[in-house]
Amino acid sequence: MGNATRIISNTFYLFLDWAALTLGGYFYWVIMGKTLSPAEVGRFSTIYNISMFLVSFASLGINIAITKLFPYYQENRQDRKIAGSLRWAAKVTSLSSIAFGSVLVFLNPVISRIVPITANDAAMAALMIFVTNLLYITNGYLYGTQKIKSIFLSDTVLSISKVLATLPLIVLGYSYLGPVYGFLIASLITLCVRYRLIPKGSGPVDKSRIWFYSVPILVSNIGAMLVNQGSIVILSVLSTASSVGLFSLVFFLSSPVRMIPQLISFGTFPVTSQQPDNKESVNRIFFHGTRYSLVLALPLLATVSIFSGQIILLLASGQYLDGAAIITPLAAAYLFVGLATVFVNTLYATGRINESRNASLIAGFVNLAASVLLIPKFGLPGASLAFLMCGLSMMLYSAAKIKTRLNLAFPLRDTLKIIVSVSVYAIFSYTASKFSGGGFWVAVVISGLGIYFLTLLAAKFFNETDIRMITYIKSKSPKFTHRVFDLVLGVISKFSN
Repeated sequence: MGNATRIISNTFYLFLDWAALTLGGYFYWVIMGKTLSPAEVGRFSTIYNISMFLVSFASLGINIAITKLFPYYQENRQDRKIAGSLRWAAKVTSLSSIAFGSVLVFLNPVISRIVPITANDAAMAALMIFVTNLLYITNGYLYGTQKIKSIFLSDTVLSISKVLATLPLIVLGYSYLGPVYGFLIASLITLCVRYRLIPKGSGPVDKSRIWFYSVPILVSNIGAMLVNQGSIVILSVLSTASSVGLFSLVFFLSSPVRMIPQLISFGTFPVTSQQPDNKESVNRIFFHGTRYSLVLALPLLATVSIFSGQIILLLASGQYLDGAAIITPLAAAYLFVGLATVFVNTLYATGRINESRNASLIAGFVNLAASVLLIPKFGLPGASLAFLMCGLSMMLYSAAKIKTRLNLAFPLRDTLKIIVSVSVYAIFSYTASKFSGGGFWVAVVISGLGIYFLTLLAAKFFNETDIRMITYIKSKSPKFTHRVFDLVLGVISKFSN
């Protein structure tokens, strides 16, 4: 399998994985938005984000290190090293998770003075740390060995079981603990599925090399944690549970803007890691990864911004409408963070570990400082502005390092074509929504996306790489969809650059 085909295959299954996780996540949060008050969602969010905050440390960065090393081991047919390293990684990080969870439980009387979390909530958070860490380690193995289809299938099980477990628990009166128990049940089911996919037995472990790659990641996890959970954790300290719940829901609804460049980055990462010294290949992978991130994420950002109120009413309830005012800065911030992920993963895959670490640290501390300064004065808008500053700083720093350390090419001409096309889409959608009163917003979005595609065609955006990618996706799609793919391919071929 060639590099292009492997990348397309990885990205294709990562897209399906993203779709499964996003759809499951949306149902999961929609259930909470429809059945729980903002205060109850806030209590769940506090437990969840404290767990994700601590698992960033408990994982010791090992889950990321093995995604860097396993492609190399696989390329050189060192299967016993993979098995031994995986077993060692699971053992070490499990002990670390137990240690962090125990500290959280035993120090709860002190911690609860800062963050409103009960002893029972702390115990639930400790369990979430443990199972999440094992999910991270098994995901690192599957991702590093490019078993992306297995990630997609197991994450589909995770999404479905999380929704199926959570809804009856809330109906039975478990309140905010319903989604907590649902998360734990779904995680255990998924771990059982993944256990059958991982290699058994032992083998040699290059511990020094694993620590070499994991320690910088552990440090960068401090920044990543402050990027992803910082605003919510600080809100938990400085604001009310209702504000935390409102912000958490809107924060999640904005997240698909980030997920598109993120999944593209994850699709290219193993291939880049296998040939980090091949400048031409790395440049080509980076160029198209950035290009596809922009062409898919920018119209989504415009949609979320224009139809924020309609999206909240569709996926939650009127209690959360105040969050419409902060969706645009959050979505823009997520775009910056998503693009930064493309840049940071390229730096890490090519051995620029310190630069990738620094990008997360800088962004995390920007979010921390801005949140502490802005939240007390401006509340939720302050939290969203802090996250926007955080995302922008992460993108600018990592982009600068991509240019100065790797001298890779950015798709500047294609970016201009995308911006022009998105502007046409945004003008059409905004104008049409005003004339229709917002009642037919889904039809407006579909029509606008058609106009967006036609504008890209007129600008001669598409090329041979796009044709190969669409042809590959067609080969993996059901036969009844092939006519649609053939139509699209025919049109693109006539207007390709």
